[in-house]
Amino acid sequence: MKIADLFIKRSVTTLTLTGAIIIFGLFGFRSMGVDLFPEIDLPVVSVYTILPGASPDVVDENVTAVIEEQISTISGIETLTSQSFEGASQIIVQFDLNKDVNVAATEVQDKVNLARQQLPNDVEDPIISKVDLNAQPIVWVSVSGSVDYNFLADYADRVVKEQLQSVSGVGDVQLGGLRERTVRIWVDPEKVESYDLTTTDIVRAIQSNHIELPGGRIEQADEEFTIKVKGEFESVEALQNLVLKESNGGVVYLSDVAEVQDGSADYRNIAHFNGIPTIGLGVAKQSGTNTVEVAQAIKERVEEIKQITPEGVEIQVASDNSVFIENSMVGVQFDLFFGILMTALIMYIFLRNIRATFISVVSIPVSLLGGLIIMYFLDFTVNNLTMLGLSLAVGLVIDDTIVVLENVFRHVEEGKDPVTASSEGTKEVGLAVVAAGSTIIAVFLPVAFMQGIIGRFFFQFGLTVALTVIVSVLVSITLTPYLTSRLLKKEQDQNSRFYKMMERFFVRMEWGYRSVLQWATVRRGRVMFFAFLAFAGGIAIAPFLGAEFATEADQSKFMIRYELPTGTSIDRTNRRLYAMEDLVFSYPEVQSVFSTAGTGASGSVNQGVLIVTLVSQKERNASQFDVMDRAREEFTERFPDMITTVSVMSGVGGGGRTADVQYYILGPTTEEVGEVSNRVVQRLQDMDEFISVDTDLRLTKPEINVNINRDLATDLGVNVQSLSSEIFMLFGGQDIAKFSEGGNRYDIRIRAKPEFRSNPEDISRIAVRNQQGELIRTANLVDIEIGEGPNSINRYNRMRAVQIYADMADGVSPGEGLEIVAQVVNEELPESGIWRTDLGGQTRTMQESFGYLLTALIIAILVIYMVLAIQFESFLHPFTIMMALPLTMIGVFGALFITGATLNIFSFIGIIMLMGLVTKNSILLVDFANQLREKGTDKVLAIIQAGQMRLRPILMTAVSTITGVLPVALALSEGGETRAPMAIAIIGGMLTSTLLTLVVIPVIYLIFDDTMAWIKTKLSSFTKKNTFATHTN
Repeated sequence: MKIADLFIKRSVTTLTLTGAIIIFGLFGFRSMGVDLFPEIDLPVVSVYTILPGASPDVVDENVTAVIEEQISTISGIETLTSQSFEGASQIIVQFDLNKDVNVAATEVQDKVNLARQQLPNDVEDPIISKVDLNAQPIVWVSVSGSVDYNFLADYADRVVKEQLQSVSGVGDVQLGGLRERTVRIWVDPEKVESYDLTTTDIVRAIQSNHIELPGGRIEQADEEFTIKVKGEFESVEALQNLVLKESNGGVVYLSDVAEVQDGSADYRNIAHFNGIPTIGLGVAKQSGTNTVEVAQAIKERVEEIKQITPEGVEIQVASDNSVFIENSMVGVQFDLFFGILMTALIMYIFLRNIRATFISVVSIPVSLLGGLIIMYFLDFTVNNLTMLGLSLAVGLVIDDTIVVLENVFRHVEEGKDPVTASSEGTKEVGLAVVAAGSTIIAVFLPVAFMQGIIGRFFFQFGLTVALTVIVSVLVSITLTPYLTSRLLKKEQDQNSRFYKMMERFFVRMEWGYRSVLQWATVRRGRVMFFAFLAFAGGIAIAPFLGAEFATEADQSKFMIRYELPTGTSIDRTNRRLYAMEDLVFSYPEVQSVFSTAGTGASGSVNQGVLIVTLVSQKERNASQFDVMDRAREEFTERFPDMITTVSVMSGVGGGGRTADVQYYILGPTTEEVGEVSNRVVQRLQDMDEFISVDTDLRLTKPEINVNINRDLATDLGVNVQSLSSEIFMLFGGQDIAKFSEGGNRYDIRIRAKPEFRSNPEDISRIAVRNQQGELIRTANLVDIEIGEGPNSINRYNRMRAVQIYADMADGVSPGEGLEIVAQVVNEELPESGIWRTDLGGQTRTMQESFGYLLTALIIAILVIYMVLAIQFESFLHPFTIMMALPLTMIGVFGALFITGATLNIFSFIGIIMLMGLVTKNSILLVDFANQLREKGTDKVLAIIQAGQMRLRPILMTAVSTITGVLPVALALSEGGETRAPMAIAIIGGMLTSTLLTLVVIPVIYLIFDDTMAWIKTKLSSFTKKNTFATHTN
């Protein structure tokens, strides 16, 4: 190849370019962001609307349904999911991945504006926001202490939060367990009524007298003044002296009918750290920033805050997701460097030449660093997948160098000088190297450009491998021949015992292989029969493999979601939370626990989360999954009234609830889908394949229905809105004004004293003012009923829905679980009515991903064929080469089965990768055989000689690939469990395909050649007969 001769002659150019690749590659690597996985930006928009005091039914009919009707007309919506809680509605709109999220958000805003006219008057303005699935807290900071709660809350919110927000790279800061300072007006309804007042009167008095309005301005010749009417009370004590009314010569003050207190917001959420009440600050990073660097900066800022923290206040880092990311990256880099060392050892064993080994190993860092330069300019991050791509590329990039080096080395041993050997040796195999590299690139480009979430997830991985292989091909035909021309020569120690021993071994192996080929070329039918049996054996094993989205890794951290019976009070939840924490702390593997209750969009006080952090893997004997199983079993036994879900921390996308199987049942009404789902759950819970099964719907939430006697209300002149408002202010509480102090503004909230709102009968004891200004007791106006209702009303694509969550027992894969769930659901669905089912969450993603991966596999095979057809200028030879592909199945499925690995997205990527790897060996055989035939060698002898001469490079490339991914397959580092199935599939496929390829491909080569010769003979004979008949006539 002329390019090889150019670089052989131009030493300065070659060395300068190589040095530039090394320097800029290292710079790019150090400048790239670090994350666990590539960030996936999905076009998701959220609409959150508050309707104070409304039940889920009212919210669903009057808010959610109205907004959904408008939003559903937008094009490009993939799923429309909503939940209607008490007093709030949340709608999640997920668009097609190709939709621009900014355009989507604008379209949603326009549709919500149209729906706003049809919403209730007292609804708050809907909040439309783009959902950043990557903006989950990476660090939780705990603020606790023995000081006054209001001081602690103010310090956490006004000081710590602002300090953390000022850290470079920090995005949002969430607050958990915080009850903001609030001026409380605790009303005594009996005293209010005794002074001929109502709660509404009190609110009007406060809003009329506690207000600050602009008073205009005074303009003079040289200056002007702004007039401010200082109408707000300056202290809580002053507010108590607000005059509500004058009666019979007396004055009624606010303090006469209510207790005014400088307090805090309602007790509706909890946070604990290691069993101590705390205020938690969840710090999320900005999209695209370096997770590890941002987390480190946050921890440094926490240390700085500690230096100025008042006595009695303690600040700690409660949870840090960057620890696993950092350890995982160290593990991947260990896999990378260990793979390089193992590959170097293999090279020396085969070559037994220090210089040749050096030349081959040099190509690895140069190729990888060259790939890193391109990755840097493409704005890739250092993450599990890009580093995994580089780890897998170790075996790939050296393959091209091996082929060139081994051929040049053979010419040197024949007595040629290094320069001539380098030039001629590179020319002989240059086409094969380009063809082999092109097949690898052809495999990984479809992976990089797959559709769906899986395509976004593996985009950086696919391009990382493809780009690195491109660089390695260039290195093999430029830098490698240059190095061989300067460094390669016969070693002086060829008479050493090791050299002679290995040479005898290789020679015997080559002649033994020649004998096998001679036997195989004669008994072609038997060879093809055994090849078919191998393929059939692989297909037979496949059904016994489990299927899942991805194998979970031991992160030294997991999550326990809990839910007490619907209607449980916040106090009971808090007591149970302490009991759960005591149980978790009894495990010796546990390092810390961060717990919450009453958080999330629904704000349900009966449910929450425990984030359990374990000591490092080196410090414990049990795995994370052993501890999770223990917790799952003991929680179920100790707390039978509670629904408990133990799951891993979500690595992709966010912290939403996940399960092995997530399945939607869609039906006409909430009650009907609830009944069907209950029957399904009951059946699944009785099966040994499942360890936990539940749904997201509860129909047993206690509720009090206030039925109004409308006829009597009309006769008495009582307005329904006034009655409802009075009840809501006293029993639910309402923010009525703001209180200013020290430059900060706090809510003023009115509510009845606890002793006047502890029983349902208390509702009938309040008084409301009628249109004539008289006070009317509600006792005769309302009828109180205690009943049950749903905790939330869920919709999926506008239909009433319930989602089933099922976790599988050991040994049962999510794929098997999905089949069981689908079968049970279909058996329980009513035959009449409009009923549908759909996959939810990770289950949906898994099914879609497998479909996209299969499409990528088919495209990869087609592209490989086209590349080979172009390279060999033949439609036949690509078929010969690609017959090696089915021979991988027995190795892939056999290795996955033996190791207990599953068929998941990573093992599937391994299979796709094999499509390019195994064709490389076939290319070396077929290409060399064709070269020999061009020189006049008989086809049978040509394929035998090609096999014998190409055996060493084929084995070298196969073994180097296997050793390169061996550290990944062994899963020695943190997070390795997720990556291992890919390497296991590659190793299994390479072992069997290499052994079978060496025998089967030569036989197929001859069969195809004989078949084409026979066809040509028949066509020629047919043509001659037609020509003779034409001349005779």
